[in-house]
This record gives sequence, structure tokens and C-alpha cells, in this order.
Amino acid sequence: MLEKSEIVIVGAGIAGCSAAIAAAKENKKVLLIEKSATIGGHAINSNVGTICGAYYRTFSESPRLTGYQFSKDFIQKLISVTENKKPLQHDKGLYIFSYEWSVLKKLLEQELIDNGIQLIKNSEIIEVKKEKSQITSLLIKINNETIEIKPKVVIDCSGNGIISLLANLEMISSNSYQSASQIFRVQKVNSDNEFSLNIALKKAMVTLVNENGWPQSFKSLSIVPGSLKNKQADLKITLPETITDNKETNDALNILAKAYVHEIFPSLTPIIESLKDSSIHTIFPQLGIRVQQRSKGKYILTETDVLSCKKYDIGIALG
Repeated sequence: MLEKSEIVIVGAGIAGCSAAIAAAKENKKVLLIEKSATIGGHAINSNVGTICGAYYRTFSESPRLTGYQFSKDFIQKLISVTENKKPLQHDKGLYIFSYEWSVLKKLLEQELIDNGIQLIKNSEIIEVKKEKSQITSLLIKINNETIEIKPKVVIDCSGNGIISLLANLEMISSNSYQSASQIFRVQKVNSDNEFSLNIALKKAMVTLVNENGWPQSFKSLSIVPGSLKNKQADLKITLPETITDNKETNDALNILAKAYVHEIFPSLTPIIESLKDSSIHTIFPQLGIRVQQRSKGKYILTETDVLSCKKYDIGIALG
């Protein structure tokens, strides 16, 4: 029964799935709520393609995994089922782990099943009831039905602080996001050298931006690290438009981003030899964005906390 859930987690992106799995391993009854039709958030639907925080920064050729307990265990499972077994050295001692979105999605889905987590997709929180600052219950709309749940714990992994917004709690707010990006996959790429192809892309985009009067942000077009394989590559372009909290505006930008891809890529194929036979395979449905609006907790992480990978005993995932 949904009503007997001890912990309700809102948002089934990487953070939400991680929190759900970690809580279930502590023998808690977990309900995971996702507003869309699929799990994984931007990691899957935008095909971000890389994980940057899995390894400590080092100039050694043998980087160590960060975190412990759940996070390290999950990364090791992902490594075991991923084609790229080793992290890629990126810049200034940063190591990144490259993954294929379909592999990550399959692993997350299996982990949710194995840990007995109730997952409800295409659902949304429509009301948060509280007494003073204490949340007492949630009203959840599932299809055309509304149910009330009184969990002991609510974890907001929605990415936009929806629980705090509905409960009128204090927020760390901003009207802007990081620059949005659109990732798309191309096929029939006649190159296996990611570095050389990236250089060719950069040179071509400088020329095309100057010739066509395109936005300067288009010069950032590059290959998602580790994605060049099997004659396919994922390309990422930064959009010039401002991202806001307005859904209609962002939906329109999502459509515009797809139009940008259809305008840009055909202009590249005559210029870059290794792309002369290439075509667009997939334009991933969601834009890559990161909201700056957050629920205000009892403690706000500092830059030092993050860089030192500081641990807290009160965390569910602990790492």
C-alpha cells in the first residue's frame, strides 16, 4: 500500500534513485515519485554521458573512487556493465567516467526492483500539508486519482525544490540557471580519434559562427568525452538563451534547440572529412540544465565541504 510508505522521495533522477536505493537497504519502505514517464533525469533523458565526481582529483594514472558505502558500490556496479572500464583523464587532474544512457537506465531500473522500491511514474505532488514547519502529509496525483500519504520522511530530489515551494518554506533562490546544452548523437563517423575530431569541430564552428552570425556559444560544440565509438559520437552544444523557471519558455527553448541542431550539423558535414557521410541519429529529448533554486536546509555545503568530500553521519546515502 502506498499510504504505508515510510519515506517518500520526489524525483527519480540519479539523486532520487540513489536516495531510494540507499534507504531501502536500511529496510525502509520507500515510495519514489517521478513526474515523467522514465527515470534517470538529465543523466538519461539529456544523455549527459559522463560522471565527474566519481574520482578524486589526481595526476596519478590510478585515480581512487570518492565516497563510500552506497555511492562507491553503485559506481563499481556501473563500471562492471559499461564498455569503458577505465575513467578518462580530462583536465587539471579531473577524471570522468563515461557511460551509455541505456546501460545506466537498465542498471537503475534493476536496482529499484531488487531493493523492493515502489516507483510511481507520471505522477506529481499537488499539495504539501504542514503544521508550522513540519510536513504532515502529501497529496499525490496519479493518473486521475489523488491520494494522501503521511510519510515519516520526505526527500526532495525534484531538482527545483518542489516540496519547499508547495509548502511555502524558505528557498535559496535565483532567477537563472547554468547555460543549457543540447546533446545529440551522430552516426557514420569515420574517425576513432576523439581529440582530432574535437579540434576539427572547434575550427569549423569558429568559421561557421563568423560566417553565419551564429551565437558565440555555438563555438563550444564538442564531443561528449568517451562517446566516440562504433562510428557514433555524442555532440554537445551550449545554447545562447537564458533559462528561467518559466515552463512555457523552457518548453519553447527545447523546441528551438532541436532546430539549432538541424541547422548546425548539415553545415559541418561538408567541412569535416570524417563527418562527410554522417547524419543525425538521435536528438535527446531533454535539455541539459542545472537549476540554482534549492530548498534551504539546516546546513548549506561550502565550497570547501564539496572539494574535500566532507562526510556527514546524518546522510542517508552516506557518500
